Amino acid sequence: IGAHYDHLGIYDGHIYNGADDNASGTVGVMTLARAISATGVKPEKTIVFALWTGEEKGLLGSKYYADNPSVPLESIRINVNFDMISRYINDDEPNKVTMMYSPECPELKDMTIRNMKDYNIELEPVYLATNNPPGGTDHSSFINKGISYLRYKPGHREEYHSPADEVSTLDWDIMEKIVKLTFLNVWEMAGSGW
Repeated sequence: IGAHYDHLGIYDGHIYNGADDNASGTVGVMTLARAISATGVKPEKTIVFALWTGEEKGLLGSKYYADNPSVPLESIRINVNFDMISRYINDDEPNKVTMMYSPECPELKDMTIRNMKDYNIELEPVYLATNNPPGGTDHSSFINKGISYLRYKPGHREEYHSPADEVSTLDWDIMEKIVKLTFLNVWEMAGSGW
């Protein structure tokens, strides 16, 4: 489970704090780590939580990790990528989210549908099974190594890559729903024959 923590820094005299891109993703990863630890149950499979930098400079951190993993590369079954998980697609569609995933893992869609229903998570996913997802982000480093991926992406908004990407613009409920759903899916993947 990974996310990048860099943003654009200081550019043209302005500070780009990157609340959605990508403080939201790093908080999501840390929240999942804390929630899984709080269960008191050791999952059957190892879950690696990774935060890297250099995404905005060309996926530098995730490429380095994929080239130098902390576990054998062949044992990595999936990369769950959190990148920009805290903004609505638009204010009129607060539950809409795109779920991008590897087409060789159709069970991810079934798992998502079941967990949303069983736990009353009000999201309206658009399912996109592709190994060529739009937007260059860290899961590309894993796709290039033949590793499956999963990403929930709500919306790019007008504050994207601007100094206005501040905490005050975040939509906390979409972020909470994505983190809860990801917890359920990851917990199931880590404790089953998946």
